[in-house]
Parts: sequence; structure tokens; C-alpha cells
Amino acid sequence: MATTPPSHPARPGATPPLSIGERLRRARQERGLSYAEAAALTKLKPTYLEALENGRYQELPALFYAKNFIQIYGNVLGLDGKQLAQEFGAQHTIEVALPPAHQPGVSYHISIGIGRMLQRPLFLVSGAVVLVVIVMYLAGGTGRGGGAVTISTPDDTARIMAEYQPVFDIHEPLPALP
Repeated sequence: MATTPPSHPARPGATPPLSIGERLRRARQERGLSYAEAAALTKLKPTYLEALENGRYQELPALFYAKNFIQIYGNVLGLDGKQLAQEFGAQHTIEVALPPAHQPGVSYHISIGIGRMLQRPLFLVSGAVVLVVIVMYLAGGTGRGGGAVTISTPDDTARIMAEYQPVFDIHEPLPALP
């Protein structure tokens, strides 16, 4: 049962004021609008409009939408939507629970740690040295062989070609497939 809105004090012998939903329904019917037509004008689902008119606010996605929906619906129907929304707010306590505080994950702490290390000059110098050593190792400049071969004379070319061992001989037939 709806409580008496503060803007309409009860007077002895007077008829009780209409509820917000009844006023919305009456305004819609006076304009000859169906729920579908009103929904097209308000961009709200027809089931939400019907729920507003019948005071079934639990059928809305959440109670805090009701106040805004009432204002939109009232304005479209030519009523003072802001006043209707204020009446609704005075009649209903809307509590919105905030989500729990976000706890940063491990990756956040790692990235912060790396960022702090990169701000220190000693870390940058040692990181550059390690990077140069890795690049030299991968390029084969370690002095242990396996690096690039320099050819300076035609005799070197002949020697290298004589030592070359191919992985397979192109004159051998390929193995049969199973």
C-alpha cells in the first residue's frame, strides 16, 4: 500500500490522492497510448511501464532505476516527471551497495617493482651489460668457434667447400613413404 506523499497532505473528507502508478496509467489512457506505443516514445520496455503503473518495482532491473524511469515516463505523458520522481524518492529508500574494494593482483605488484627498478641508474647499466653479452653470444662472437667464417682468399674457399658435409645427398633417392 502506498503511503501518502508529503506534497499531498490528507484532508478530512477528501478523496485520497492517486498513487504515482495510477497517475501514470490515467495519463497514458487519456492520450490513448498502448504500452507498446508508450514504450516506443520512452525507449523503455513495455513490461517496465506496466510494472511502474502497477507499483511492481521488483520487476525492474533494480529499484534505483525506478526513479529515473518514472521521470522519463511522466515527462513523455505530459506530467511533471521530476515531481513524480521526487515523490517516489520520498516514499522509497533506495540503497545502492558498492562493490567490494578491488585488490590488485600479483601482476600489478610485479609491474610496479619493475618500474621502480628501471628508475635506478645501476640497474639500467647492469641491464645494458647483460643485454650486450646476450647479443654477442647469440651472434657467435664468443671466441669458441661456431661463429661466422671469414673468407679472405680463393684457397680458403676451396678448403671450406672440401670440408663441407651436406645433410643429405641430392643424388640419393628419397626414402619410401610408409
